[in-house]
Amino acid sequence: MDIRRLRYFLQVAEFGSLNATAEQVNLSQPSLSRQIRLLEEELGVSLFTRRRDGMVLSRDGLELRTRILGPLRQLEMALDEIKSHSSQIGGSVVFGMPSSAIDALASPLARRASAFPNMAVHIVEGSAGQMLKSLERGEIDIALLNAPPTDTKWRCEIEDLFVEELVLAGSADAGLSIDNPVSVEDLAQLPLVLPSPPNHPPPIRALVEILSGLTDGKCNFPAYADSFQLTKSYVEAGIGYSVFPHSAVSHEAERGALTYAPISGHRLSRHMVLGTYPGGQYPRALERVKEMIKAEIVELAERNPSHVQLLF
Repeated sequence: MDIRRLRYFLQVAEFGSLNATAEQVNLSQPSLSRQIRLLEEELGVSLFTRRRDGMVLSRDGLELRTRILGPLRQLEMALDEIKSHSSQIGGSVVFGMPSSAIDALASPLARRASAFPNMAVHIVEGSAGQMLKSLERGEIDIALLNAPPTDTKWRCEIEDLFVEELVLAGSADAGLSIDNPVSVEDLAQLPLVLPSPPNHPPPIRALVEILSGLTDGKCNFPAYADSFQLTKSYVEAGIGYSVFPHSAVSHEAERGALTYAPISGHRLSRHMVLGTYPGGQYPRALERVKEMIKAEIVELAERNPSHVQLLF
């Protein structure tokens, strides 16, 4: 039996409304409705009568509330007391991360998390849009996001992390060099491999607008690639150039698979933030994961002081 569902049941009973309860517990209304439905399926009874003006406890619902109200409160107090005495941090935290940050941050974060055997950190990969939806649904607890979400319907809590410079990357034979910046005007003449227009993140959207102005809308895009790894493979094969965060290509550059150069004329960068689902089940573990993420970001900035600017 999931204790959270019992808590949600009591709160819906108190407020008499899924919408009002969802606001109170920072959960979407569909997610809350699903939790109540799962509880009813587990018990084999209907706990509420659903009406246009709200939710009313059924006979079985009234009996359940009477039976669990006191014991559940005592259980919660006992758990809180034990947690306050514990020196170990436990629980499971699901961390969403964009593909462009996997190489730089995933393995180092996993190594840090291994120092806490009672705590599991599950890293999942996805786009900013996918991760925002997963945060809203409570499927992930924390996510590294490209730029702060501007849509006010998202309830996740946002913390600024860093700004990172974007660089031009080409194949090993392209001859790009960190010591020879490429101007935006020269960039406009190169074949660029970018995501398809509906999937442009904010920095790429800004770049395409600049290039369109310079070329009268006749930019050279030999191929679109909506997968980050596919874009890299096209660039390595010499099909075209692309624009990446510096940390996303530094490993390939070190082993000679890619070359890269700074972009002059317009400073192109990405703004990274940390989004947190406010209803996480293991708050102490979540805070520790935040600390580990920030520690890795600090090390990233120390290794690349000219490319990464901390915001915390």
